[in-house]
Order: sequence, then structure tokens, then C-alpha cells
Amino acid sequence: MTRGHFITGELMKKRRTKNRYKVYKPNKKLYLSLSLFLGIFVIVCFILLGVYIEKTPVCTVLSAIISVFGGAFASVIVAWLIDIATCKRRNMEQSIRAHRNIDYIKMYLDELFQSFADIQPRNDTLDSADWELWFRELKKLNFFKKEPNYYERLLPVYVFLNEIKTVISEINSGELKEYFILGNADTLGRLIMLSDVCYRLEGILFNNEKGNFEHLIFCINDIITTVIPFVELSKKQYYQRKNRYEASYETVKQSNVKNAYRKYTG
Repeated sequence: MTRGHFITGELMKKRRTKNRYKVYKPNKKLYLSLSLFLGIFVIVCFILLGVYIEKTPVCTVLSAIISVFGGAFASVIVAWLIDIATCKRRNMEQSIRAHRNIDYIKMYLDELFQSFADIQPRNDTLDSADWELWFRELKKLNFFKKEPNYYERLLPVYVFLNEIKTVISEINSGELKEYFILGNADTLGRLIMLSDVCYRLEGILFNNEKGNFEHLIFCINDIITTVIPFVELSKKQYYQRKNRYEASYETVKQSNVKNAYRKYTG
């Protein structure tokens, strides 16, 4: 089975997310009000200048007013244009970051599901693209918790769960969090739910905690059918992330895995 088959399979009957949320917008009312006020004031001054053209002192005062307020009007227009360009750039930058991070989550979910298949004791389920089938098969076997190589066997699962939580933590902080809240808070809420699922699954697998497996399955299916967009990573981006989780895998593998789990989960 090739990696990536499950995410784009029949289960992925979902709505697309917007390509870009226009969450940063210039204050049109403010700029428009200032422009109208200054523009009308300058026009009135020009009219008065034509009326009192023969009165030098009045013309001098009106010319000074036109110069000052005309410059202010031009400054407002320039500031408006700069603000429009700035908002457009910020929207584009945050859109790229948001889509890239969701693509990373997609890739790690892909690898997580593949790891469920890779550690199956037999191969009769591997022709299915349904990750649930693999997960339920492992649950029937109690995830090999009685096997001597239990931690080593589930090490890839630990790495991918950790990577998913790391990406979601990045999304749920700073300017990117603001972007999601303003653009689509529902997406951010679902991603936080996925992070919680990863914590719960990690606790069940490595700390003998109890959990509702049906709820976990439902939450993951909700994420992969509503949030994750069909935007593929470039080869460069994919291998950058792939090298990162492979490095994480080797780091954990060379340490005392059981203690690493306990230290990570506190």
C-alpha cells in the first residue's frame, strides 16, 4: 500500500476550506470619512478662492489652507493604499502558513494511519484504505501491551502523535491563531480537538489510561472529512518534514523510550 492512500480515499467526502480568509482589512469607514471631509473642504476652498481672487489677503489664506489640507488628503489616500497592500500581504502570508501547517497535519495523519497498518500482525487488512479497520484490529490485540517489544513496536505512533501536536500548537499561538479565529474559528476548534485526541490516545497507549475509543475515532474522522484541504505539499516541503520526524524517531529510539514517554506526558 502506498502512503497517502487513506487520506484521499472514499472517506474524504468533505467540504473544501476557503483558499484564503480575508481577515485583515483596512478601515474603509475611517479612510473614506477622512477622504470625503478633506476632499470637500479643499473643493470649497478652491471655490472661495475663485470668488475672492481679487482680495490678496483672503487668497493668501485660502492658498495656505488648500496646500495644507490638500497635502493631508493626498496623505490619507497614500496611507489607504499602503494599508490595502499591507493587509493583502498579511492575508497571503498567513494563508500560506495556515495551509502549509494543515498540510503537515495531513501528512502526519497519513503516516500515523500507515503506522497502524505497518504493525499489524497479519496482512489480511492491508488492502483496505480504512484506517479504522487497522486501529480496531490493534485494539482487539490491546496494542501489543503484553509484548516485550511493545514500546519499540509503537514508537512510530508516538512520533507521529507528537508531531501532530507540535504543528497544532504552532497554529494555536501568535498571529496564526488570530488569523484562524478571525477567518474560521470552527477550523481552529477542530484542530484543538485533534490535539486533545492525540493526548488522549497517547495516554491510552503509553500510560495505561482509559478512554472512549469510539469517541476518538469519531473525532479523527470529523477532522479528516471537514478540515484537511486537498492542497498537496511540494516535494521539498514534504521531505523537510519527513526528515524532521525521522530525526525525532531516531532520537527517541536511541533513548529509554518508556522513560521518554513518561517525561513527555508529565
